[in-house]
Amino acid sequence: MPPAVPPIVQRFRAREVQRLVTSVVVHRHRANDPKLHMKDVDVAKVRMGTPLHNPFLPRPLFDRSSTSDSTGEADSASQADNASQAVKQRKKWATPKYSLRRQADLVKAARASGTLHLLPPGPKLTVAELEEAKQEAREKARSAKVSQLAVKKAIETRRAVQSPAEPVANVEGGLQSGEEMVESVADLAVPSLTLSKLQSLSLNSQKSTGLKRGKWIVRNAHALAKRRGSAQAGYPGIVFHWTGDVPLKASAKKNGLTIYAGRKRMFKGHKWERQLDKRRGKIAVRMRDMRKRIKRFRNVYLKKRVRPLSPAKPRKKETLPF
Repeated sequence: MPPAVPPIVQRFRAREVQRLVTSVVVHRHRANDPKLHMKDVDVAKVRMGTPLHNPFLPRPLFDRSSTSDSTGEADSASQADNASQAVKQRKKWATPKYSLRRQADLVKAARASGTLHLLPPGPKLTVAELEEAKQEAREKARSAKVSQLAVKKAIETRRAVQSPAEPVANVEGGLQSGEEMVESVADLAVPSLTLSKLQSLSLNSQKSTGLKRGKWIVRNAHALAKRRGSAQAGYPGIVFHWTGDVPLKASAKKNGLTIYAGRKRMFKGHKWERQLDKRRGKIAVRMRDMRKRIKRFRNVYLKKRVRPLSPAKPRKKETLPF
């Protein structure tokens, strides 16, 4: 049984589908038809391979092809400086739509529910982890399909056992009699189930795997908001083509912790701990010459001390009044 999509992931996928329809269909066709409304857009006609910017990454607000670093050789150094300054001024980036905290919450909920393959890569989710999650999702879907086919075959076999006189069609396309069906029942893993139980099991497996027409299929963009809270609102049938340069993240296999993966040491220590050896050396030098330091300190103001028995010295040199 495939895992249920968490509500936080459902809302994320619904918003991205809405953004895909808005950016691809509406912006493309409103040039020809300015009165085009969102409810008139057919989501089934949207190409799911259309590039869509990754909401976990910053978005460039400039044309990266025209503002490349290689602006060409200038005639003079001043022209080259002016061109480089103009390029730097044009390179502005928009912040990601989702903050790092919201990205961490999304990845945490998706990892706990086994739906990590529904999210795009980003700072909190590496490309390697995403590929591994996609492979696991494919294997789970394949096993669910195999189990559903086994249940379907068991139902047909049980019906053949109940009516042995009439030959029934085999799953592979041939015909089998009732006696042959009885022999094949012994090879099945569920021979003790009744027909009603098998039918209910098949219905539940179809509901869980979503092989029937899913509830997430939306025929127009106006109904997207009503599908966000449903059980299949994660839109598992829609594949997004995310664009953007995902930052490379250091592997945590060496240290065991992700936050120390790119560092030589896990914790460099407090500042007083790092400077302790140097401080001890200075203290040792001062203690070695401490007697000389005390002697110099006591003799600094020795000549300036007041002597009560000596006559008072005038502050200024005496001068005559005329």
